[in-house]
Amino acid sequence: MKNNGLVKYDDIYICEPTINVDVEIYNKKLFEELKEQDLVLASKGSSNIDWKTFQDEISYLKDDMGASDFSMRLHLENGILHIYIIWDNNGNIVMEYIVSTEIVTD
Repeated sequence: MKNNGLVKYDDIYICEPTINVDVEIYNKKLFEELKEQDLVLASKGSSNIDWKTFQDEISYLKDDMGASDFSMRLHLENGILHIYIIWDNNGNIVMEYIVSTEIVTD
C-alpha cells in the first residue's frame, strides 16, 4: 500500500502507522540550554518513531520540564499536533515539534 491511491480493505491490517516528528528551532541559544538540561526530544530535521515510544518520551519531557525555566504548550490543528517549548521568563517559543501520522507500507 502506498500513501497515494486506492488500497484494499485487507491492507489496513498489514500497515503500521508511524509518527513523523519535524523540529523547528527558533532560539539557538535557549535551545542549547534545553540540550544541557536534557530537555530535547529531537534536535533537528525529521524522525519517525512509533506511537508508544512517542507517548513515553513526551511524558518524560513534560515531567522534567516541571523543574526548569521551560514549559510545554500543545496545539492540535488539522490533525497535526504542534508542541511548543516555551521559555517561561518571557513567554517566547524556543522550539516546536510538529507531530503527524504516516501510514505507509510497500
